[in-house]
Amino acid sequence: MENLGFTTYLTKWKAEGYNGKTYNTDTGRQIGEFYIENLISVFLLDEVLKYNPKCFKRLYDYNATATIIKDFEGTIQIVLEEKQLPYKKKGYLSYVARIIGHGKNKVTGKPINFMGSDFSSDDMIDTDLYNE
Repeated sequence: MENLGFTTYLTKWKAEGYNGKTYNTDTGRQIGEFYIENLISVFLLDEVLKYNPKCFKRLYDYNATATIIKDFEGTIQIVLEEKQLPYKKKGYLSYVARIIGHGKNKVTGKPINFMGSDFSSDDMIDTDLYNE
């Protein structure tokens, strides 16, 4: 990634692809969607735009591919949790991906706290992870 100009990023391998939703954990309101296929990653928006200036419009045109949180300043972590999923064969484990962020809007100073999970169903989101 450094060879492409990315200096600040997170990425983890996840073998299965899923749609996901991102929620503001203070309000419970959905703030975005994303799709995971093999890799789950978090990048700084200004570095993405420097690499590909046309990317911003593309991300908004196909907003289910990435959640964009403008002016975010804080900490983010990617957590992979091994789970037995109800629709998989017994003994088949899968990994639930969660992207957890705590911070503020660097322009307004208002708090921004969020969690993205790669399950569309709200009841799959473990709210205990909101406050890690």
